[in-house]
Amino acid sequence: MTTELTPAAPAQGDTVSLTIAPDVTFDQWVDVGRPILNAAAYSPWYIGDWLLYAEQRWATNETGDEITSERARIRRAVADVANVDLESLRAYRWVAGNIAPARRRAGVSWSHHQQVAALAPEVADPLLEQAETEGWSMRELRQAVKQVETLNVDEAAEDEAPKPLRIAMRIVADEADRD
Repeated sequence: MTTELTPAAPAQGDTVSLTIAPDVTFDQWVDVGRPILNAAAYSPWYIGDWLLYAEQRWATNETGDEITSERARIRRAVADVANVDLESLRAYRWVAGNIAPARRRAGVSWSHHQQVAALAPEVADPLLEQAETEGWSMRELRQAVKQVETLNVDEAAEDEAPKPLRIAMRIVADEADRD
C-alpha cells in the first residue's frame, strides 16, 4: 500500500529509503530531517540504555550476580535487532553504564561522552561541561583528557584528597592559569 505524499505528509520512509515529495518547501524538508538526525544522534544512548535495562532485568540473579549465558543471549539479540556489530554495542553499553543519564550533556555528542567515560565523575563532568560551554571539538576534548591522564598527581602526595579530586583540583588550577 502506497500513500500519496502531500504537504501535510511530505515524506515517507521504509527500511531502505526515504521518499520526499517533489514540492516540499525548505522548511518542510528541514522538519522531515529533524527526527532522522535526532534518532541518529540519540541512538547510541538509546541502544546502550536499552541493553543495560535488559542485562539488569534478565541477566542477573536474585543476589545481583551476572548470568553470563543470559547476558550473551541478550547482547546477540540486541545486536541483531539494532543491526549493530558487537564491538559498537559494547561501546554503547559501556558509555551508558559509566555515565548515568543525569550526568549526560545534550550539548555535546555521544562520542564526547565516550572520551571521558573512563574518568571519575568529578573529573569527567567538568570536562564535559567545558566542552559544551566552549564548543570543544572531539580533538580538543581528547587533548584535555590526555592532559588529565598524564598529570603527575604524585607531586601532591602529602595531600589527603583522593586521587580523582586532586586531578580535578589540578584541572581547575590549570584552567585559572590559562585565563
